[in-house]
Amino acid sequence: MATAWKIAPGDQARVWPETSRQGCITINWMNKVNFLEFETREDLREALKEEEFGGTSPNSIWYFVHDVQKGDTVVANIGIKGIAGIGVVESEYLPPDDARNPRRTAEGHRHSRLVNWVIDKEIVLERPVFHGRIPPTVQKLDKDQCEEIRQAYLDEDPTLKDKLDKLFGETDGQAPAPEGDVTMRTLLEQLGQIIVYGPPGTGKTREAKRVALSLLTGKDSAADAGASDNNIEEQLGPFRDAGRFDLVVFHPAYEYEQFVGGIEPKVIDKQLSFEAKAGAFTQLCRKAQKDTQPVVLIIDEINRGHLPKLLGELVYALEYRGHKVRLPFVVDGRTDLVVPKNLYIIATMNSSDRSIGHIDVAIRRRFGLYHLGGKPEVVQQVWTSAGDYSYGKKLAVLMQRINKILSDHDPSAGVELGVGHSYFLPAQQEVVEKQVEAAKKHVQMKWDYQVRPLLHEYAQFLNLGTNFLQEFSKSLNQCLDGS
Repeated sequence: MATAWKIAPGDQARVWPETSRQGCITINWMNKVNFLEFETREDLREALKEEEFGGTSPNSIWYFVHDVQKGDTVVANIGIKGIAGIGVVESEYLPPDDARNPRRTAEGHRHSRLVNWVIDKEIVLERPVFHGRIPPTVQKLDKDQCEEIRQAYLDEDPTLKDKLDKLFGETDGQAPAPEGDVTMRTLLEQLGQIIVYGPPGTGKTREAKRVALSLLTGKDSAADAGASDNNIEEQLGPFRDAGRFDLVVFHPAYEYEQFVGGIEPKVIDKQLSFEAKAGAFTQLCRKAQKDTQPVVLIIDEINRGHLPKLLGELVYALEYRGHKVRLPFVVDGRTDLVVPKNLYIIATMNSSDRSIGHIDVAIRRRFGLYHLGGKPEVVQQVWTSAGDYSYGKKLAVLMQRINKILSDHDPSAGVELGVGHSYFLPAQQEVVEKQVEAAKKHVQMKWDYQVRPLLHEYAQFLNLGTNFLQEFSKSLNQCLDGS
């Protein structure tokens, strides 16, 4: 299937007038070098350092040279919100001195690929859709990004529908890790354990399961973004049965003996006895020591447990992976515990319940902190699939408006409080069967019985005043009309 790429024709599309006329797209590093000479990405990285391009990620170059293919769709962007045109790639990578390269005599931007620019109409998007604070030169686009770009063009010119369907209709939607903005999986692979935190409704547990599945299968995206939670659970089942995956939920009654291990009572032949038993975490550690493949533990609601008591020796063992710590009990003839490097821990916490800052400092600094916020683009994408793009757009705008008010009142509230996208999504079955009216009633119920009570709590906590409550105490349809 075709893949869609965003490729910048220079800063603010500086070379777009030339390259669109010449029927190509370009990149502008080391313009006398044939990038095919570099066999690995690391070789390219070292060359960039030698040429004083040390701050440049080699990913954009590598994607342009090796990953972009004939037949792929390419979007030429203007900054973070503008698009100059969309086309289809018609050649392999053309080095600067290639006779077929229309840029071979140019002063810069001499690395090129031939492109048939199917649409050369410039538009400005309502909001940035490209990943990263400063989007990289070359970036693979996912399904949501493609749909937003497609819909923006349709809003401007409905006659472009056939062209847009051909350009975006068969994109594979599997985006690599975005440069300049670390992904959850990248951070997890580097640090071994992370805490995913954010407001309610942002899908923290679901994303944790998706990343776990990605690690366990070795695929960049084992579960599609639109996959149901039941589908992800079904795929995780074999790994759970094999002892390579587990999920535990921390709460005030959850004990060290359940998590790490300890002595527990047992009745044998009607006689009460006691034996040592490994907890969920120790069992996974033992499995990871015997197996070189990834093993994953998800700790849901990590902030609801008594962490210093629950983790015990793990405060040391998590920081010093591979080092032995002594346990206060014997299991399988062993009193030691080792946390192997192939055991990954994804913890989640709802930051509206308790700030990340309340977690014990010694424990917190052993985890990477990954914030997960609301995603209005997900709301639009799901409602487009359900059959009502305009309704989804209104919901996305409403969600953004609520979160902006909270953030403007208190910047920290924009991170730790807020309203996530899941409150505005219909049930999976309603999407599949395009039951639009049932889907709307589903979301209206969430608004009345989940979102409005949550906003009432926020108003009291942040002392937002009566105006905020009056604005969002209306029915969902009234609030959408005011968006």
